[in-house]
Amino acid sequence: MDWSKTKTIFILTFFLLNSFLGYQFMEKKNSTNVSPLTEATLEERLKEMSVTVEVSIPDESVKGTHISGKLEAFLKENVENLSGQSARIVDEKMIVSQLDNPFLLSRTNTQYDLEQFLNEYILFGENYRFGGWNEETLQAGFYQTYAGITVYNYDGGQLIVQVDENNQIIGYQQRYLAIHRQGREQEMLSGLKAVEILFKENLIPYESHITQVELGYYSLFRPLGEVHVLAPMWSIRINDDHYLVNAIDSSIQHIN
Repeated sequence: MDWSKTKTIFILTFFLLNSFLGYQFMEKKNSTNVSPLTEATLEERLKEMSVTVEVSIPDESVKGTHISGKLEAFLKENVENLSGQSARIVDEKMIVSQLDNPFLLSRTNTQYDLEQFLNEYILFGENYRFGGWNEETLQAGFYQTYAGITVYNYDGGQLIVQVDENNQIIGYQQRYLAIHRQGREQEMLSGLKAVEILFKENLIPYESHITQVELGYYSLFRPLGEVHVLAPMWSIRINDDHYLVNAIDSSIQHIN
């Protein structure tokens, strides 16, 4: 047997194999990224279809993971350290509080005032973000955040602030989700890539309006006991349709 010739064949074989695997890796990587050419093409095709984009669409991908969480059981010390209010723990996992003096919200700078309120009165207040108003009940709702991303739609609510007819905060009730990362970090879809996925599925009609492209954490399924499992998803609103595009596996959910 010509060992020199055999050695050469082995070297060439391994070289070709490594080249093939390297090519496959680059193809897979490129398939998950939006190139400038693809971006321009998508924008042009949306323009051709008279699609109005009313929001900024993030075009950079970031890393993220699934998360899980469990409602925190509050301790007696938690409420004892809250000042300017009379707070109590209800069913271990809810704080119900009445302010000693109403907290006035200005009509011109409400967002700033709400942030001040969170910092002064709410346990872990820096981890909440304004979610919306209920005009009928005069309540403001707040969602938790994780790594700067809003955590949506787990059962039980999060932080509900009660306002009176004089636009003053008079009390609140709070639940808090203790959140943990699940699995390793992965490259996530950009908002632009998520829109492109809906476009390829023919879910963006002619002359439609894109009014929301926002990354958030959403429940994958009903809680397993007390544990909530959430995935990073792009919330995209097109006319009256609301879609969630999973930022990790690209799956689509039609909410309404």
